[in-house]
Amino acid sequence: MRNRCLVPVIVLFFIAATLAYAPKYHEKSYIESPVLGNILQVLKENGLTTFLDLVIKADLAETLLVNDLHGVHLFAPTNEAIADFAALDPKKFHALLNNTEKLLAFLSFHTRGHYPEFISAIKVEANFLRTNERTVQETGAANEPIRYNKYGKKGEILTVNGALRLKTLNASNGVIYVIDRVLEIPPTLNSFFEVLKRNGNFTILLAAFTDVGFVSRETTGPFTLFAPNDAAFKRFPHDLLGYYFTHPDEFLVEVINNHWVSGTFYSRGLTNGPIPVFSGGTVDVGVSSGGITFGGANVIKADLTSTQGVVHVIDEVILKTNKNMADAYDYADNNKQRFY
Repeated sequence: MRNRCLVPVIVLFFIAATLAYAPKYHEKSYIESPVLGNILQVLKENGLTTFLDLVIKADLAETLLVNDLHGVHLFAPTNEAIADFAALDPKKFHALLNNTEKLLAFLSFHTRGHYPEFISAIKVEANFLRTNERTVQETGAANEPIRYNKYGKKGEILTVNGALRLKTLNASNGVIYVIDRVLEIPPTLNSFFEVLKRNGNFTILLAAFTDVGFVSRETTGPFTLFAPNDAAFKRFPHDLLGYYFTHPDEFLVEVINNHWVSGTFYSRGLTNGPIPVFSGGTVDVGVSSGGITFGGANVIKADLTSTQGVVHVIDEVILKTNKNMADAYDYADNNKQRFY
C-alpha cells in the first residue's frame, strides 16, 4: 500500500525534472516582426514629404503602390535636397511643377525596376542605360545613364550619379534609397566635350582637345576629368600658352593628360592623397571642410555627370605631377562588387 502511494509522487518528480531541463523558448521568439508600410507610407513616416507631395501631384502614387516580383526601387531626395535644387533656378523649378509630363519624367528618373549594383570606381563601375522597351514604358524616359559607385576602404560610401546614399528604407512593396541631392535627367548628348560646351568658359580646353586628337576619347571611359576653365589658361603668359599649342606633341598632350583620371570619382569618392593621372604620375588631392583641391587648384564646380564619367571644374592648369609614383600607388579601393 505504501509503495502504491509513492508511485504518483515519483511520476510527478520525473515530470518536474523533465520540464526543468527541457529547452525553453525565449520570449522574443513570439514577438512578431513589425509590419512594413508601403512605399508611400514609408516616405511619409521618414519625413520625405516634399518628394511625396511631388509624387501625388504627378499622379504617380498608384504606380508606386505596385507589388510585383521586383517591387519598387526608389531614389528619394531629402526635403532639403529638393529645396536646394529649387533654389538654384526657381523659374525652372516652377515650370517643372506646372508641366505634368516633365514632372512625371523627373520623378520617374528616380525609380528603377531592379536593385542597383554599387561597384568600385577604379576597376569597373555600374553604368546602366535604360534602353529596353519595358523600361521606357515604365519610366517615360530612355537612355539616361545611372551610375552607381562605391568608395572608401570598405566600400561604405555609396553614390547614385554622385548623390550620396544616406540610408536605405525597406517597404512592403520595395526599397527606398534616401539621397542627398536631386537626380537630373541628362541631355541625350552628354560626353565630356558636350558637358564643357554647354557649361561655357572652356574654349581653350576644347581647342586643346582638338589639337592633340582627344576627340577620339569621346566614346570611351569611364574617366574623371579635372577641367581648367578659360580663366585658368589665361593666367599663363600669352607666349607660353602659344608655345604649348604650337608644340602639341611635346608639351600639350602631357599637360592635358595631367587632368585625366581613370575611373569615375565623384566628389564623395575623392580622399586626401595622390591620385594617378594619364600622364604617368600622380596629382595630390586635398579634401577638407573648405572644399576640394587638385594639384593645388580649387575645384570650383563639382560632379558634372557625363556618359563618360564625371567632370570637376578647376581654377588652375596642372603643369607638374608627382613622377614615378603611379605604379607604386594603389588608390583606396577594394575592387569588389556588391548588391545593396
